[in-house]
This record gives sequence, C-alpha cells and structure tokens, in this order.
Amino acid sequence: GTNATTCPSRIQDISVTQSGQVYVVDNNLVRVIDEAGNVQTLYGTRISNVEEGVPGTSTYLGRVHNLQLRTGGEVVFLDKETVRIRELSASYVVNTIAGNGNSSPINTGATAVTSGIGYEYQDISSFAVDPATGAVFYGDYDKIYKLNRGTGFWTSVIGGGANYYGTGDGQFGSAIALSP
Repeated sequence: GTNATTCPSRIQDISVTQSGQVYVVDNNLVRVIDEAGNVQTLYGTRISNVEEGVPGTSTYLGRVHNLQLRTGGEVVFLDKETVRIRELSASYVVNTIAGNGNSSPINTGATAVTSGIGYEYQDISSFAVDPATGAVFYGDYDKIYKLNRGTGFWTSVIGGGANYYGTGDGQFGSAIALSP
C-alpha cells in the first residue's frame, strides 16, 4: 500500500481495533492503515455496481456512515446511498446483511435483506453492532430494532408503546413510546 502521509484523503469515519489497527472511511472507500503507516483499500470502487459475495474492492460503496468493527475482524457499516447495512468479512468479501435498497420502514415479518431500512428519519448515530455477536441495533424513526444474525430477522426492542419514554424506567421496551 501507499504510505498514509502521501495520500490525499477526505476522512469520513474512523474506527480502531483492540490491537490498534486503524480503519477509515476515506472518500467513500474503506481503508486500513497498518502499523508501518501503509494504506490498503479493503472495500469500494467508483463503478456503480452493488454486488454480493465478491471481493470488497469489486463493489460500489455509496455514502458510508458509522464504521463498526467486530471481534472476528469483520467490518459492518451503513451505506446511506445504497440503503443497505453491509459487512466486509475478515477475508474481504462483502455482503448485505440488511436493507433491500429502498428507503421504507423496517418490516419485522420479512428477512432483513428483503426489508427496507427507513434511514432518512434518524441520524447516523442510531446504528450500532455488538462486536461479539454481530447483532445490529438500528434506530428507525420511533423504534429501535435488533437484527438477529442467526435468524436474519429484525425484532423491535424499544418503542411503539403508549408510555412516554421519559417515564419508562423499569418498563418493557415495547411499552415505551419514543419521540419521532
């Protein structure tokens, strides 16, 4: 790779592993910077093609937000342009784990990859990944959903209820109403 100090860049997000490896989103490319300061592109191309199960550098990356790292070396992120949550495996193969390319509310009755994700209603901080299990937590308008990676389905964990969230301590999550 190229030395990190010689590359023109536009850093959009940064995440660091426990071992100190630095991952960056740079001009809509996911890159890693090694201990010697060299940069390697892991994911993204300027050619507009959303493909599955291909090397990360062979598929399009739109507007990446909230780079999340898993303990097994996988990188999970929200691509707001292609309206998908994608994962780059430790062997650098990319797959969509949620979202079908449409901006629509999450459907808990459909698999995560066949359901839309209504990304326009929340800010980018409403997306998180459990590093150990890969479970995705996603805020969509007035609910927080959890993607069970074993089943591939979303479940609502907070929101949709009638009780104001400010007085929701001790209540079951689905009994609480979150403000849109």
